[in-house]
Amino acid sequence: MYTIRTLHSSEHDYLKEMLYESMFIEESKKPSLEELLNSRDLLKYHVDWGKPGDRALVAVSVEGEKLGAVWYRLLQGEKAGYGYVDDLTPELGIALTKEARGKGVGRALMDQIMRQARDDQFEALSLSVDPENEAAVELYMSLGFAQVGMEGTSLTMVVQLEEGERIQQFRELEESHLQPDVRKSPEKLNLILADAFLEFGSSGKAFGKKKCLEEGVSQDIMVMHRFKCNLLADDVVLTTYHIHNRTKDQWTLRSSVWKQIEGRWQLYFHQGTFRDETKNK
Repeated sequence: MYTIRTLHSSEHDYLKEMLYESMFIEESKKPSLEELLNSRDLLKYHVDWGKPGDRALVAVSVEGEKLGAVWYRLLQGEKAGYGYVDDLTPELGIALTKEARGKGVGRALMDQIMRQARDDQFEALSLSVDPENEAAVELYMSLGFAQVGMEGTSLTMVVQLEEGERIQQFRELEESHLQPDVRKSPEKLNLILADAFLEFGSSGKAFGKKKCLEEGVSQDIMVMHRFKCNLLADDVVLTTYHIHNRTKDQWTLRSSVWKQIEGRWQLYFHQGTFRDETKNK
């Protein structure tokens, strides 16, 4: 368990450590922290931290151990950073300790900093990422970031925060019906599935809401990857993603159609198709 809080002004050295950790450089070739962060191109990211528009959050375990941080800074004019897109869009950075990776901490930090940016009246956030850092690229894409250019060998990605908020909403909706406690509860499934719900299962069989409620659905442990969301109409959304069934160690491609019915988003259609898991690991 962990909590996310604002980085204290006394923790500037930790911010520098995380900035150093966020630099995707082969360990054997990575300069020392002092050498790298005091270089002309990186001083702009941390010198005089705490100016208006600077934001940083840190994840802290119940034992008080810092697990990672996320931050953004508005870099303009001659101080434009690697992920610069315009003078109104802050550039974001994130890093986790090695022990915290793969546990959802990064996504939680990103969700929180995006909410903070909306509260600060920003419309977008940008970042720079090495395309070989595939786990990071996948995370950013699942949050709504899209590639808008290249700076050197790195991708420049941007998220429009309103769009990012919608993506988070539907990711949470998709994850809700994947939870074992929901899938074994007819009452909870009844609230999620539309009356006209139809599913084409990965088994090749088709079934509707009545069968799901009467016979139940798989309670295997399933984890979502590569989530995408597309608004088809004001009241219709298409989502696509990959699922890793950890119980059976199988991968499927998934798609859903959500419709807003009587003021509530309901799952209208779902389809699953098997895919060779070696292409997704």
